[in-house]
Parts: sequence; C-alpha cells; structure tokens
Amino acid sequence: MAAVKHSSSDDSLTTGYNCTYSIAVRTSAMPGAETVAFVFVQLIDEHGTKTDRVKLKCSLTHRKKYQRGHSDLFLLVDQPPLGKIKNIEITHNCKESADNDNKTWHLHSVMVIEHDNFLLYRFPCRQWLSADNPKTPSTILLEAEGDPFPIVPVDLSQAFE
Repeated sequence: MAAVKHSSSDDSLTTGYNCTYSIAVRTSAMPGAETVAFVFVQLIDEHGTKTDRVKLKCSLTHRKKYQRGHSDLFLLVDQPPLGKIKNIEITHNCKESADNDNKTWHLHSVMVIEHDNFLLYRFPCRQWLSADNPKTPSTILLEAEGDPFPIVPVDLSQAFE
C-alpha cells in the first residue's frame, strides 16, 4: 500500500509511505509531572507491523511541550500503513536533554488518530517514566484500551444530507 512519489531531483519513481497519525500526549496534572526530556513513539499493529520510531519534536498545541496538565498534539507523517493498532511504545529520554532538573515524567495517557480510517485509539498510562531510576521505566509499551472509536462518519456522502 505504499504511495508512489515523484522525485523532484531526477523524475524517477520512488516508493514511500503516505499514512498520517495524530498523537495526543497528555501529561498528568500532579505536581512535578512535567518534563523537558525527549519523547519518542512507535506504533505497533496487531500483526507486529511498526511505524518508524519518531521523536516528538513540535507540539501543535503548546510551545513548551509536556507541561503539567497539558495535552500536546503531534503529527506522524509518511508512515507505513498499519492494521488495527495494538500498542504504542513510549520512550522518555532525559539523557539527551539539556535540562537535568526534569528527569521524570508522569504520563497520563496517549490518544492516536489514524487518518486513513478516522479511528481514535486510547492508551491509558498513569505512570512515571524515568531514565535515572532503575525502579521506574524509561520505555513503556502501552496497550490500546477497547476497540477504536470512529470519529468521522465512514460514508461522507450521507453526512451532509
């Protein structure tokens, strides 16, 4: 299901992926929940197919990411198509961060919107992540809660009648 793209440099055909996913990351509202560390995500479907492991760089909702009580929205573009999403792997990497004060992060939840079929997947977490504390994971594999929720009518021809 890869899309065919034209290369601007030599007009040759190259294959690439064209699936987009929205990732909403919610930081808990409890004191000290925020972080300035780097966060990486990777989506995994029921067959084991994975997206790229992507660093969440630019929040579309807040200039300062991962603040207490905030939800940050990110886009994953040019990703492989997935079947039913089963897991999301979240990595909190404070070792690469310039700020040593916020080495932990309390992740409330993650929501994923799969743009091809307009399905919403929910991934509750409510856990601390830390690269410094051996009792607290820096990487966590979250399982989707329940079935995906359709957020747009599938048959748009009837949506505006």
